[in-house]
Amino acid sequence: MLGHPDALIENIFASGPTDFLDFGVFSCRFYKDGEWVDVVADTRLPCSAQPQNGTETMTGLKTPTSLSPVYGHSMDAGEQWVALLEKAYAKHHGSYEALNEGDVAEALVELTGGSCQSIDLQHSKVLALASSGKLWDLIDMHVSEGSLVVEGRIGLLDLGQLGL
Repeated sequence: MLGHPDALIENIFASGPTDFLDFGVFSCRFYKDGEWVDVVADTRLPCSAQPQNGTETMTGLKTPTSLSPVYGHSMDAGEQWVALLEKAYAKHHGSYEALNEGDVAEALVELTGGSCQSIDLQHSKVLALASSGKLWDLIDMHVSEGSLVVEGRIGLLDLGQLGL
């Protein structure tokens, strides 16, 4: 679940709307150590051919095996902001691999310049709020005040299944 104020994504992109066409680069701004930092990146994205089984084929591709971004991307091939934002964020942190070790709360602060509060949905007090309906009221209040609200699940992978 994601609720956010209007133009949040647009505020992250610091470059002009035609910079990527004119210069082959774009810039994103991230909040780090109390200040906004602009990161300039080129528009070349790591890509691979789409899977043949069709279960995850992006819409809008010319052929089912057209190249598409390897990492984050929209299901619509015409939307490239996800892959471009991820590339700039990876550059900001040194590599795509560094993003695997990141923290969602840290990323939200760096993307918004705000603060972050995590809530364990399995905690007994939170479960009591949920069963009374007050948790939804609390979330609704934060969204109506313009807060970014994100719900996510962290899954654990049994490395033994991979032979590691």
